[in-house]
Amino acid sequence: MKKYKKRKNSTVGKVALSLFAIVLLAFGGYAVMHNFTLPELGVGLGMVGLKAAGVKMALITLYDVPHIDGEDNTPGVQQKVLFGRISEVLTFPSPVSDNSAGTGSFADLVTISGNIVMKPGCNVYEMYVTIETSKLDGKLQGETDGKNFSNEATFFHPGQSADILGFLQWSKNSDLFAIIFENDGQARLLGHKGYPAKMISADSSTGDATTSKRGVTFTLKSARKGPAPIFTGKVQLSGAHSGNADNDFPTYFA
Repeated sequence: MKKYKKRKNSTVGKVALSLFAIVLLAFGGYAVMHNFTLPELGVGLGMVGLKAAGVKMALITLYDVPHIDGEDNTPGVQQKVLFGRISEVLTFPSPVSDNSAGTGSFADLVTISGNIVMKPGCNVYEMYVTIETSKLDGKLQGETDGKNFSNEATFFHPGQSADILGFLQWSKNSDLFAIIFENDGQARLLGHKGYPAKMISADSSTGDATTSKRGVTFTLKSARKGPAPIFTGKVQLSGAHSGNADNDFPTYFA
């Protein structure tokens, strides 16, 4: 009888270890696919354990969303947009809370506070856009229980220079990200590694009269769980716009 119990306990132990190993392998593969760090993977394993134990998980904290009387609400975006190539990014940060069914606040879901770190020799670049001709829109899309947001940014750059025409040709099939500055100073990030900002339209016109608009209009589109997030981190700009008199690198621009 004692031998039987020992064999039974040994078998149960082996099965438990095997199941644990399978779970680790599954999470390990998922972590590699989604660029998770070890702490993030640990949190994931902890959540699995809590759920298995029947512990109720905490959800997003709900609270009032007020409007302050007399609060500024100036529409529009500023006369610059930053852009970079996704393939040249070394570290691309995620929102403070990247799970709508997880923990945190409403603001955490759409706030990215980490820095965008570029690969050695790579930078983020600035483009001038005409005031009151550019915008950022976010629209809900998808089927029931599969909703997400389509985010689009439209820009107008004046003129028909070789640089802007060449930019259109270069970017038409490129995987990009863009940082758009609202008129109140809030920065928004369009595009991410899972769904880069892609050019979906571009129009170039010389105009047909001296009163016409001469320039190019183009639109970048990306999709994610929610609206284009607020970006409070920093990025590495090219020397011409680094804000550093000596253009030392790495130089970050808030």
